[in-house]
Amino acid sequence: MRKHFIYHDGASYFIIPNLYSVAKDNKAEERRALAINQLGGVLSELDLVRTLSESELRRARQAEDRESRSTSSDQDKTRNHGLFSKGRRTLAIAGWSEDAQKYIEVFRLVQREGLTPILTVLSEARIAKAEDVSHKLTHEETRQAYIEHLSKGLDIDPALRPVLEKIDADEGGLSGGIVDFFQAEPAIEQHVSKELLRLSKQIAIQDNVITKECVANPKITYLRSELEVSRPQDAIRIFYALKVISDDLGRTSSHPELRAKIDEFLSPASPVTAQGIVEAMKTIGTCSRASSEAFLKPGDRGARRGLLPRDIAAQRARRGRARAVASSRRAKV
Repeated sequence: MRKHFIYHDGASYFIIPNLYSVAKDNKAEERRALAINQLGGVLSELDLVRTLSESELRRARQAEDRESRSTSSDQDKTRNHGLFSKGRRTLAIAGWSEDAQKYIEVFRLVQREGLTPILTVLSEARIAKAEDVSHKLTHEETRQAYIEHLSKGLDIDPALRPVLEKIDADEGGLSGGIVDFFQAEPAIEQHVSKELLRLSKQIAIQDNVITKECVANPKITYLRSELEVSRPQDAIRIFYALKVISDDLGRTSSHPELRAKIDEFLSPASPVTAQGIVEAMKTIGTCSRASSEAFLKPGDRGARRGLLPRDIAAQRARRGRARAVASSRRAKV
């Protein structure tokens, strides 16, 4: 890219070939021309370069004509030519074909200070590629790196990584236990759902950040596209759900044994397995369903729908009010 910049008559210019002039039988040069054309568009969008104005083009053509009519003395031969002649020579030095040199596009630099970092980054990327310093992570290294980046972005203590590993290895058993537990504690379910919705937004944002950071790192080949990111993300969601459940149980003083197990499970060095939490939650959910069924009268359809006693009572009240309204209407008729 640096070979496409020249200094002429007090200003700096970015020279590229016109796409139409590139040799059509040279596919490599066509791809190269398309890439540098797109780069010119990016630099223009960043206000680092601009196209020449009509007055600048007119002056450049006039200067070119004066140079072509100048004498052929030795002094004139050592002088430079006009901007366009210089531009074509620049493309020749940069390795473009004679066809590509016929028609050029000229951009004038606007901010040399802003362009310097871009040139530096491109040079460093080329050097890194030449030295072949890229390290390709294995699938397991990629998974570990993803969990590390995601945990860091969500402010999860690195010491809790073993807990996330335990949850991930559980393969969904905890999810089922939590669903059973919600049968007995619908208020906690609402709170957990609200917190998980907020967390999911943070996870989506952080996932995007991780992808950009890893793609931009020239020293590491990161197998992001081959990683099943839903599993570590689900492990973090379950981790947060358990924390919310434990906090809510602590405020209500209900199910103290379950809360103690959850707190111990969330400790990095704890021997408590996920299965112990699942069994405790399922027991609470089963007891809740049993009490609901005992509350039902014969013929109640709530049993099939898994409604809690208070929900069934509210349903009966609504039916009673509906019957009263219907009776009142019949009496008026």
